[in-house]
Amino acid sequence: MPRKSLYDVAAPLYGRLVPGFVERTLSRAVQRVSTGSPETLLEVAIGPGHTIPLLQKRTSARSVAVDTSRAMLKLAQGKASSIAMELAPVQGDVLNLPFKTSSFDAVLSTFLVDVIKRPKLEQSLSEMVRVLAPGGRVVIAQLHISSRLINSVWDFAHSLLPESLGFVRPVDISDLFSGVGLRLIQDEVIDEAIGTRVTTLMAVRSSWT
Repeated sequence: MPRKSLYDVAAPLYGRLVPGFVERTLSRAVQRVSTGSPETLLEVAIGPGHTIPLLQKRTSARSVAVDTSRAMLKLAQGKASSIAMELAPVQGDVLNLPFKTSSFDAVLSTFLVDVIKRPKLEQSLSEMVRVLAPGGRVVIAQLHISSRLINSVWDFAHSLLPESLGFVRPVDISDLFSGVGLRLIQDEVIDEAIGTRVTTLMAVRSSWT
């Protein structure tokens, strides 16, 4: 039997927790990724499927979900089935997405970059671009802390006990966009001191060429 990951163990609890500001952020992210009426959509690290009801209302795209956790995928699939939404769950890692190049018109990532170690962020973005069709759209939602003091305290706490913060920390990935073939379309900060950021990007070239 495969060893359970932290996310497999935490899945039931995680599936019930959706802070208000996160819910607003997910709604905005889904709105952005649905722009242009994509026919195929990939959500990377879907977790328990908090975005599923929002996606059903916004888009008719063929939706595929990838996550490293089987438990999370099971929750997401159950949520999709409960509202008669078709969802193809696939177990996989953002560092090596199990899809062919240019497979999707849009890619959605919510609160994933916050938990990826800095050296692997560029590879993660490159993989999202690789599976995205030229001109396709990537929408990334992440934690954002505008206060330098709170940011510093958070970073310090994360360096000592990352598990106490759910391994989440604010990270600036804007310097990586052009290098992987992404062009910024829109960047929006939601809320204030401890809030979120929704970034919309377009694939302007394939990072794998």
